[in-house]
Amino acid sequence: MTDFANDRTIAGAQSRLYADDTERALIETVYSAAPRAVVFNLVNALVLLALNIGAVPTPIFVGWIVALVAILALRGAATWRFSRKDRHLHEMRYWRHLAIVIAGLSGAVWAARSWSSEQG
Repeated sequence: MTDFANDRTIAGAQSRLYADDTERALIETVYSAAPRAVVFNLVNALVLLALNIGAVPTPIFVGWIVALVAILALRGAATWRFSRKDRHLHEMRYWRHLAIVIAGLSGAVWAARSWSSEQG
């Protein structure tokens, strides 16, 4: 099997070019979907608030809401910066890592919400 990443032939160069284009398209897709993700996260948080008033201690719920809003603000700011900037291929690694970190933080906040409901 040929390792195109280290291949110095024309086929290897084309393979790297296609891989770079594919990665760029995937990252652009993540950031183009982010505004919808922010809206859906807010709607879900409001539904949880309506369904759990009084079921979870207020300080825990307020802390969770603050953490969620902070993560959503971070996602919104990253999306705004991504859309306002010319993106060069060498910067795509930064944007990919930022999207992964934000998604991980968001997942952790939602997981903490399920844990906190068991405590309340």
